[in-house]
Amino acid sequence: KKTDDGLMVTLKSDVLFDTNKTDLQEAAKNNLNELAAILKKYPGDKLRITGFTDKVGTTEHNLTLSKQRAEVVKSQLSAAGVTGERMRAIGMGESRAGGTEKEPRPQDRKVEIYIDVEPPKNS
Repeated sequence: KKTDDGLMVTLKSDVLFDTNKTDLQEAAKNNLNELAAILKKYPGDKLRITGFTDKVGTTEHNLTLSKQRAEVVKSQLSAAGVTGERMRAIGMGESRAGGTEKEPRPQDRKVEIYIDVEPPKNS
């Protein structure tokens, strides 16, 4: 999706993580490696990696879990060659969750990557 500053990529948890886990699934690692190959072509772009959770668990636990998930995605991108100083990991917890603890929504468990695009250079 386009944003005012650049682009946003949403990575859904059912592709990335098992429930209440921070270990990336193999398919997610492959997808992030492909994304990293593209990101490396634009070294001036900055990345904000934002993790989210559903409402299962305490607010404090979900904030920690969302930050850990964002950090894991950042680490995977870094391992694939995206420089760490370009990236910032942020945990948002259940701040955007629409479900309930008894009826959680899988789509609330995600990671969003905001790509702040470097302005074009004048020739």
